[in-house]
Amino acid sequence: MKTFVVSLILLPVFQDALGVEVFDDVESVQLPCQVTVSTSSDSTVVWSREDLKFSTVHVRQQNGDDLGEQNQRYSRRTSMRADALQTGDLSLVLMKPEVSDSENYTCTIRRFGKELEQIHVLLRVLERPPLWPKVVSPVLALLFVLAVVSVVIIYCRYKTIKYNPGSLLLNCVLNVCTVLKEGRKLKQKIVSLTVEEHSVPDGPVLDDRIWDWFRSGGSSRRNSLRQSLKSSVKQIFPGPETYEDFYAPESNSGGATSVKSDFV
Repeated sequence: MKTFVVSLILLPVFQDALGVEVFDDVESVQLPCQVTVSTSSDSTVVWSREDLKFSTVHVRQQNGDDLGEQNQRYSRRTSMRADALQTGDLSLVLMKPEVSDSENYTCTIRRFGKELEQIHVLLRVLERPPLWPKVVSPVLALLFVLAVVSVVIIYCRYKTIKYNPGSLLLNCVLNVCTVLKEGRKLKQKIVSLTVEEHSVPDGPVLDDRIWDWFRSGGSSRRNSLRQSLKSSVKQIFPGPETYEDFYAPESNSGGATSVKSDFV
C-alpha cells in the first residue's frame, strides 16, 4: 500500500475564500466549507465550478446526494460526509486530483430556493517535481569521490626505488610490468619490473653500453645483475617468489640474453 503525504496549504484568496494547494500524486484533497448547523440544517448544498459549461460538481440534499446534473469529469470522484447537513461540515472530498482540476470552487447553501451563504475555495493542483535530480546529484558526487580515491590508490601503488650511485632506477608498476628501453618493449614477464631510461645519481645514463656490458660479461656479470635485481625485487615483493626470464634487448647480431633467477 502506498502512503502519500498530502501537502495542504490554506491561503487567503479574498474575504470569504480559501486556497488549497496539493500535488497531483495524492489520493484525495478536501475543499473546506464550514457553516453553522442552523445554516446547514434543512438546506441544500451545491458545489460548483463556474468556468465549466456544466458547472455542477456535487449536490447534497436532505435525502442524500443528487448527482443527476453533475459534470461527468467529476463522476465517482466526489463525496461529502454522510452527516454534513447535521454538523455544518460541508467540505467536499475530491479523489485523485489532476492539474486540470485547478480552479475556483463555490460552496453554496440554499434553503427553499433562497441563498443563505457562499464560500469560495481556490484549488491548485501542482505537478510534483521529478525525483531524478535529487537522486542523480548524490550519485554523481559519490562517483566523483570514488574516482578520486581510485586515482589516489593507483598512484600510491606506484613505488619508485632508487639504488645506490651507479645502479639503475627501477619502477614497480602493480603486478604485471614490461621491460622497456627507449620506449621499446623488450619482453613482458611476471618479473613485475620496468627498466626505464633514466639517469641515476652519480651513475651513467642507461644506454647500449650497459646492455653491451651485460651481454659480454659472462656469467659473473649476469650473476651480479641478478643479485642486484633480487635485492630490489625483494623490497617490493617480500617473501618467497620465483621470477623468470629477465630479457636484455636483442643485439645487432640477433638473439637475446636472458637471466633465469629464483628470488627466494
